[in-house]
Amino acid sequence: YTFVWPFKFGHVGNYTFHFYVESNGTKYGEIEREFNFAYSPTDDNRWALIITVDPPENGVASWKDGAMVLDLLSHYYEFPRKNIVYLSNTCATRENVKNAMKWLSQHTNNDSKLVFWFSGHGGLEINGDNDRELIDGKLVLWKDCLYDGDVASFFANSHSYNILSVVDACYSGEFGGPEDMEAIFGGLGSQDRIEEKGRVLFTSATTFTRSKATENGGVATLLMVGGLRGIHDRMGRNADSFPYGNNDGKICAEEAAWWAALHCYIPPFYGFPEVNDCYPGNLYLEK
Repeated sequence: YTFVWPFKFGHVGNYTFHFYVESNGTKYGEIEREFNFAYSPTDDNRWALIITVDPPENGVASWKDGAMVLDLLSHYYEFPRKNIVYLSNTCATRENVKNAMKWLSQHTNNDSKLVFWFSGHGGLEINGDNDRELIDGKLVLWKDCLYDGDVASFFANSHSYNILSVVDACYSGEFGGPEDMEAIFGGLGSQDRIEEKGRVLFTSATTFTRSKATENGGVATLLMVGGLRGIHDRMGRNADSFPYGNNDGKICAEEAAWWAALHCYIPPFYGFPEVNDCYPGNLYLEK
């Protein structure tokens, strides 16, 4: 069959073509693409995992959040693009996310800077991940869910003491908020916990409140990206300005998180984000 195909094939990956003709005469085809990347190490020890999911039945424009965060890290902060794993919508299955976490953990160490950023729907589930915590936080993926225990294990396996975690979802306080019950069991040594030394944790909501989003994406992500980029508010203050920062000419993750959180509290109140600063000193995303 002769047809016009508007897609330009890349040079990476192997392609398999399948063409079919149904009994009613309908003709269609599909293309499978398999990737096999050989990672070459770099001296830049900064890494990121970005996950954005727009469930087909209830879209929240999280893909726009992913585009902003990817641009922030790869262009503004100049993270190596090959050190950033970005999974969006159909790619963001539990299997793919867990594989990405495993791959990143194989390359990170105590000195690595690691950014974990999720935007999408969240919720609560009783005994979701079978740990000792009765109520678990969950993040809705394209297939299945990601639980707070999964994220805690990822952070522990990364061995990094320089982690920025941003979770923009309803009830996201279970992913590092001060009221997260996981911290109690983790403190008793019975399981990994998200709240550990060397981490800056920013959530767009508490365990008991919903998050806010617009057609342009999650409000918390919009403000957090703006804070890290150093944009100014109507008062002419950026995240390094008083009362958010220390006016040292640089913006750390903690300053950006407080700038974003406090601007959410301004009427009309875009949710109740939380900042849990477990990092000694200031966490800067620059190399």
